[in-house]
Amino acid sequence: MKTIVNTYSNSTGSITHYSVREWSINVYAVERFVLESKLTDEQKKVLSESGVYILVNEKCAYIGQSQNILERWKQHIGNEEKDWFNCAYAITDLRGFSATDLNALEYLFLSKALEAGRFEIMNTAATENQKKDYLKDSDFYNSVFDNVNLLLNSIYRGHRVFDRIDSENTNQIDNNTKDDASLNDELQNKIFTMNHAECYGQLKKVKEGWLLLKGAQARTRDFENSVKHENTKRMIKYSIAYLDGKLDSNLKTTEDILFSSPSTPIAALAQQTANGWKVWKDEEGNALEKYR
Repeated sequence: MKTIVNTYSNSTGSITHYSVREWSINVYAVERFVLESKLTDEQKKVLSESGVYILVNEKCAYIGQSQNILERWKQHIGNEEKDWFNCAYAITDLRGFSATDLNALEYLFLSKALEAGRFEIMNTAATENQKKDYLKDSDFYNSVFDNVNLLLNSIYRGHRVFDRIDSENTNQIDNNTKDDASLNDELQNKIFTMNHAECYGQLKKVKEGWLLLKGAQARTRDFENSVKHENTKRMIKYSIAYLDGKLDSNLKTTEDILFSSPSTPIAALAQQTANGWKVWKDEEGNALEKYR
């Protein structure tokens, strides 16, 4: 994964923007003293989006959401309960987040942070309504979280809010899986193959995620007429975006493409959801789930 880093600067400091070319997710990192300075119009624009945000210091973290992140941060500055942070992260999406998305993602991020136990979480508990919003489209929200966590972990001296202290170099997204360090060792040099729904592909585990190798065969792009469930449609659209500009006239991928989970490339190629841990097979025919 090649993380793209851009900066938006004023005379006091910079807002740093982290992204990956194939993904629609943006992570902006900004130190407290920059927020308190006179921001440029460009800085204001990138922070005035809807999204989820994280406020942190060395020991504590707060996870929130807003239709305008910058305005919400301004409200926190001077608020005794939330004015302890020295760094903030904004998570946005190029396609925008709805109110339902924000509720679901706040629930998911808060749950993951509490599960990790790395920081003292200053939030009140998530609501049942937020949990219900998450469960409506959990596959999509889990994919967003995976991408966000990979970007956060790529930040030098960043705050690893979602990673356990005892797994410093791992991404523990699923309690039932091995950590990335042992998974990488066991899967080193292994290639997994998928023949599913008129599609074909090869997948390799790399440190940053799951690499779909060049030459994968995608299905004719007609899923809109065959998929009826709106949540499934959205998950497929989100996955297909990884392939934008990377298919030839025969619908074969023209380069290696990085994914955050083994299920997402199947949704991208086959235009249907499937459990990648069961569909990808090694040379002996063993499903990927054998290595969990």
